[in-house]
Amino acid sequence: MALHKNGIGVIMDVVYNHTYFTEESAFHKSFPYYYHRLDKDGEFSNGSGCGNETASDHLMMRRFMINSLKYLATEYKLDGFRFDLMGLHDIETVNLIRDELNKFDPTLLMYGEGWTGGESPLPYDKLAYKFNSYSFGRVGLFNDNLRDAIKGGTFNVKDTGYVSGNRGTANILKRGIVGSVPHWQLNTANDACWAFEPTQTINYCEAHDNNTLWDKLAISAKNRSREDRVKMDKLAAAILMLSQGVPFIQLGQDFLRSKPRLLKDGEKPNDINIFSHDSYNAPDYTNAVKWNEKAENIDVFDYYKALIRVRKTNPLLRLSKKEDVERCLKFMDTGDENLIAYTLTDENSCLLIAFNPYDEDRYVQLPEGRFYIRLNEKGKMNKFPISGNYILPPISAVVLKRIADK
Repeated sequence: MALHKNGIGVIMDVVYNHTYFTEESAFHKSFPYYYHRLDKDGEFSNGSGCGNETASDHLMMRRFMINSLKYLATEYKLDGFRFDLMGLHDIETVNLIRDELNKFDPTLLMYGEGWTGGESPLPYDKLAYKFNSYSFGRVGLFNDNLRDAIKGGTFNVKDTGYVSGNRGTANILKRGIVGSVPHWQLNTANDACWAFEPTQTINYCEAHDNNTLWDKLAISAKNRSREDRVKMDKLAAAILMLSQGVPFIQLGQDFLRSKPRLLKDGEKPNDINIFSHDSYNAPDYTNAVKWNEKAENIDVFDYYKALIRVRKTNPLLRLSKKEDVERCLKFMDTGDENLIAYTLTDENSCLLIAFNPYDEDRYVQLPEGRFYIRLNEKGKMNKFPISGNYILPPISAVVLKRIADK
């Protein structure tokens, strides 16, 4: 209630896909072998990676999920639900949940992880998996394609991404920029084209699982200066905030949050093990939010704020239909696939957005007309008219807005 009074919505993380106990769980005790899925040998299946998986396709488990979510939504006035390992739930149940939540409030957010933690006995085409998204288009899904294109593969911590020097992820990045929907200029990275509408994609590069973005950069770009890694972090944030879809940032990402790990007795520190990538049961030493870091990295925090402000004040950055993305967004030919620049144009305004992942300045040829800087590498704006070429500093992004001629 206090959060709502201050204009802050609350989304609850719900984990229906497994139970903490298996044989000793309340579900199993009340009706043995019904609420969990079994494999072909009659053993508990482990699609969650946690020892068991629940059977959302069984009517009483489905009923439990629907009734409890309705209670949470109506009694606590929650503003949305984030589903852990949603790929383990069957599509029919996911759609029924959306139907029931819509009866209470159609604006409630509903999104989740479009993958599993292991193999499930339920057929692939029955699961609420990311690549079945057209079958439950009203439900959002985390965009792991964009995540890994930005910062490098999550499960190979030394892998680099677009912001940290990888020159092979631009096509996947462009697919993420358009909201993971079809686009007339993109004929590659089709495996990253999965969204029913751009609003279905939850764009992120850091969440509670795995290394924080800042720690990932410390590992994968360890030979780069701290100044360069700060630029990489800002560029990653710019890509998230300026892409079509729903941006998602973790607490502390906006001031370079790190998750230091307590080493075990006798364990020798190295570049990787000093950071925690799985902190669900870690102590405060790892998980505490160190608010002094906000003051220490206030330039990063202010840059994130500026990105949010630009996004909120420009409807072209929040297109809800794939037809609008096709019509309004156009990639420019920069002569270099890694120097990404595109325009967003409608009847009222025109934005030009460009990303430079290189260590040197790059030139961007502006379209006809005069522009002003809506956001530069420092998060600042400048309404002095410019035209012709724009010099984009190393490892940075820019947002330009065309000046309407009166």
